[in-house]
Amino acid sequence: MDTKISLSYRESHPPDSISHLVFCFFEFSAEGPIPESIPHSVYPDGCISLLFRRNKSIDHEMLLVRGLEPEAFETEVHTGDSFYGVKLAPEAHSVVLRCEPSEVKTQPVDGDEGFAPHLVEGLTEKLKTAISYEMATRIFSQTLEGLEIPKTEIDEAVAESVKKIYEARGDLKIDDLGKATGLSTRQLVRRFRAAVGLTPKQYARMFRLRATQISLIEESELNWANRAAALGFSDQSHLIREFKALTGRSPSTIQDNISGIDLGDLKT
Repeated sequence: MDTKISLSYRESHPPDSISHLVFCFFEFSAEGPIPESIPHSVYPDGCISLLFRRNKSIDHEMLLVRGLEPEAFETEVHTGDSFYGVKLAPEAHSVVLRCEPSEVKTQPVDGDEGFAPHLVEGLTEKLKTAISYEMATRIFSQTLEGLEIPKTEIDEAVAESVKKIYEARGDLKIDDLGKATGLSTRQLVRRFRAAVGLTPKQYARMFRLRATQISLIEESELNWANRAAALGFSDQSHLIREFKALTGRSPSTIQDNISGIDLGDLKT
């Protein structure tokens, strides 16, 4: 009998009504025949996330926020863990949370303890009623729709910059972003940091890491030199240095880790 924990992960797009507030919804789960725990690495992606953790075997349910961690960190995953979550659109961080995004730390949250009470108050109790990922995404969607935040509240220049970084998979010059938005580099960096909690360069590095991870999944047979070129790295050594700087691991090690996860749809 296989006694290993089986991990699975998938993402889904938000409805149009909140697409300016949400990057994606996600589900991560761990299943196995016996109670145990394993270390699991979480990589920076440039998004602040809300996630609901449930483990029925130990009667555990908790709402958490994941901040803008600059580097990978390791946590423990237990048999029976299920995580339902929402990654906020980077350009909407400050508008949705009504605080400085850079100050948000990864931690359990409660509506009575000060973190974004307008957003999280009562959310844990609602998520406890969710019996599926689809039901949890509806609860997150309804909560965000209830904030009634129009697209006009999002900084247009920042939103356009995030879009261009996404389309280029993180491979572009920050000066070019300023020209595209009609702002000086200094103005763009100031407004981007205020809205997102990161500089454009920091976010582009994190998003390029995500793009590389997806490349490891979708183009697993591609050699490293060609992969580096396709993702805009100067060479294979540059790709490896960037990976190690953000994750502490080599790309091949991360590819091995990813291969052990049953992956569903991903936002690409």
